[in-house]
Amino acid sequence: MPYKRNKELGKKAYFSNDISVSADKSAWIHKIPTSSSWYFRMWIKEENRQFRKSLRTQDQDEATRLGIEEHANVIGMTKSGKKLFGMFFRNAAEEWLEVQKGRTETGLITKQRLSTVKTQIKRHIVPYIEQYKVKNDVKNENGGDKLVHGSGGIFPAAGGIKPCHL
Repeated sequence: MPYKRNKELGKKAYFSNDISVSADKSAWIHKIPTSSSWYFRMWIKEENRQFRKSLRTQDQDEATRLGIEEHANVIGMTKSGKKLFGMFFRNAAEEWLEVQKGRTETGLITKQRLSTVKTQIKRHIVPYIEQYKVKNDVKNENGGDKLVHGSGGIFPAAGGIKPCHL
């Protein structure tokens, strides 16, 4: 995180105008030097990651209000058990391979086919998109599954991983 690193090096803080929007000082709004907009940031202990979001406003009072709302939303989602961040594609692929293993036990696919699928997944597909993440709340306009490729990666839609016939 630039803030801690710069502080340790004796440099000027990267974030400017840090304002806490939570009583326990776990959530902040701030500005960064390259933008005039306000941003929200909060450390999520359960996932050991930082949640960041642009508030898309230049007004400090509006940013404070939006930051408080965003803090409440994040707390609500984490308390209800919802993950804010997806899993790595490698983990999703391993889960899918377990489903396919179950299909061999019921006779839906052969063991040789499972071996081929494992090789394709582990040697070719996973290394290619390993840096992408799976997110579970992307839907197409009809409410069905959708794959989205963009600045966060490839995301299968709601309902998690669906069986696929190769």
